[in-house]
Amino acid sequence: MKKILIFIGVLVFSTTLFAAKIDLAISSSDVTISPQQPTSSDSVSVSVKVNNLGSKTSKASVVKLKVTKGSKVVFNQKNAIPAIIANDFTTTSFSVGKLNEGSYTLLIKVDPANAIPEKNEGNNKVTLTLTVSGGGGGDNFSAVVANVVAMTLSSSLGTISTIGTGESIQEKSLLSKVYEFFNIVKHPEDTQSCGKSGSVEFNYDLDSTQLRIAKLEFNYNNCQEWDDESQNSYTSVNGAMTIELSYLSDNVTSPDFQKIGEMIIKCGDGNPASDSKPDYSVSYYQNGQLFDTFVSDYTLTVGICGYDDSGMPTCMGIYINGESDYSSAVSNVNYKTTFNNLHYDVSITGSDSDMTIGMTIAGTCTTVYDNNQSKKISVTYNNFTVTAHTTDTYEEDTMVGLMDVVSPCYTGSISIETIVPIYQANDAQCPSEGKLKATAGGKSAYAIFNSDGSISIDLDCNGSIDSTIPNCGDTLKYPC
Repeated sequence: MKKILIFIGVLVFSTTLFAAKIDLAISSSDVTISPQQPTSSDSVSVSVKVNNLGSKTSKASVVKLKVTKGSKVVFNQKNAIPAIIANDFTTTSFSVGKLNEGSYTLLIKVDPANAIPEKNEGNNKVTLTLTVSGGGGGDNFSAVVANVVAMTLSSSLGTISTIGTGESIQEKSLLSKVYEFFNIVKHPEDTQSCGKSGSVEFNYDLDSTQLRIAKLEFNYNNCQEWDDESQNSYTSVNGAMTIELSYLSDNVTSPDFQKIGEMIIKCGDGNPASDSKPDYSVSYYQNGQLFDTFVSDYTLTVGICGYDDSGMPTCMGIYINGESDYSSAVSNVNYKTTFNNLHYDVSITGSDSDMTIGMTIAGTCTTVYDNNQSKKISVTYNNFTVTAHTTDTYEEDTMVGLMDVVSPCYTGSISIETIVPIYQANDAQCPSEGKLKATAGGKSAYAIFNSDGSISIDLDCNGSIDSTIPNCGDTLKYPC
């Protein structure tokens, strides 16, 4: 028995001695990160050279890469590597992908389970720090700023302009849009010709009292209305829209009997998965040429929460859920926007010819560009405020507040404040004046609206122009 034990001990010692002639090793110089100074728009890869400094061939093994940001693991992968002969090496690569702006820790370890006995176990791992900037030369940060500004203006003012029967987006007379619904009751169910060409069919249902409209239905058949006949500029509307109304009181003698409590507007059939009714579309033509087309299939709920002494609404709560498809003939982009309980608290003062509309925005708006899920930006508004002053000749907007952005090239909070109000003439397609400041991740930038319709970006707010977007419509592009 004693001889057997001695034999086993010698065998174990011999095996250990043999294995100890293997020495897998990596150092910081054996790690290559590409690109060396990545931005949040770059796809990061890590190449690792694994050496065998021993005198014997190693067994097949594993190399592990773990990437952390603070306490959060953002990448964790093991790559198999083959046996390495003495004094030779092998190389393995990791495709990490895009990383958000910030500082990361990279831990690279060969034979992480210590499955191979080695003469030196202390040279099996390397820890490195990687810093990812916000965007190559600031271009991505510029694009994200311009994009979220465009999304905010489009989703707030653009969406509100659809409350009505599809007039030009330049016309922001919200009060007249709400109350023109009542004018339909003066006419029988009918088909009417539109100002330039086409027609619109409409009918309505009365509620149980037979005194109030409960449901309006519009079917637009290439209905073209002049915006400016002398310039051959017009708006074309096609598809179906349904408006369902409820009221503050069912008591015929109550002052609230004729006051709208809620409107539900369905563009198309209000269900993107169904096509029981044609999608609602609005196209804008300038000088006879298509400028923009907006196609919608969603349900818009509008709750009116206040009236003035004359019975006109002075405060609204607008909730949007659903999807809306958009394509632009100018910037040559297509995108789909999903509204997730996007909520506007709207206050209105003034008259139709000189009106101020205040909007506090909350909820989430997510846009996918070119039908590509990898091209997606999501904005969640944290009681963000937009104030629009509209007159017969111009509109002037201010924006201030915080929003959370999730996109492949930037994830985090962006703060927006108005330095100079955004000014746009009613017959113009782009603002001609205005200045916004955006702050995110320790960076700041000015977005400056110019008289020629372009937008200049001043990164770091130092007075120098770092990039220029030629046309305001070009902001509606994927930000990365």
